Amino acid sequence: MVRELRRCSTFGNLKTLSLGEWCMAAEFDGLIFLLQESPNLEMLFLKLELSYSNKEAINIGFELKERSFACKNLEVVNIRCSKDDERVHMLAEIFVANGLPIEKIYVRRTGSTCE
Repeated sequence: MVRELRRCSTFGNLKTLSLGEWCMAAEFDGLIFLLQESPNLEMLFLKLELSYSNKEAINIGFELKERSFACKNLEVVNIRCSKDDERVHMLAEIFVANGLPIEKIYVRRTGSTCE
């Protein structure tokens, strides 16, 4: 997947994106890269499946030069995670820092680990 991501230029027609755990590693570089390349994204669904305390670092194979993105059409970010997953706060900070109002971020917390 990483090789394919690096070859892609822009996902200009992408409106809805659902991502799992793999893009959360390395300070969310995979997620931010996809957001940078998806300017017309309207809906984003994130499912954090691993317990944050047990999360192992995953090398995605590239580093970002900048951490900003512009998804002007992004209307909703749905995050599903365990009740004690602190990454939710980090993700919220990233989205707010890039212009998304906090009111558009919805979090569904499950038991101690994600289902």
